[in-house]
Amino acid sequence: ARTTLDFGACRDLSGRRLRHVNDEIKLRKWRELKEQRERAAKSGGKLDVDELGALQTPSGIRNWHLMVPGWSEGAAFSNKGKRKIERQLQKEVRGWQSKEDKVRKAKEEK
Repeated sequence: ARTTLDFGACRDLSGRRLRHVNDEIKLRKWRELKEQRERAAKSGGKLDVDELGALQTPSGIRNWHLMVPGWSEGAAFSNKGKRKIERQLQKEVRGWQSKEDKVRKAKEEK
């Protein structure tokens, strides 16, 4: 049987779906990152925004900010799997940064 990494349909002890709790955490982190980007833009890009740190989650599962349930023994990744995910996240961040640089250069040329 294949192990699942989708725990959104589970419920916490108060009866809320974990998907909704996770979405609240994700939204809060996005707002914090947005504020950091705005502060960096106001200061001329001198503040360093940790894009990679924002993508990493405690569970190691992309976009899952809660811990995985204890009954899901297969959700733990091997070191090889963790390194692969980290490389994918780094590649994604580099792509974002290059796009932002292109937009910034285009604005400067105008």
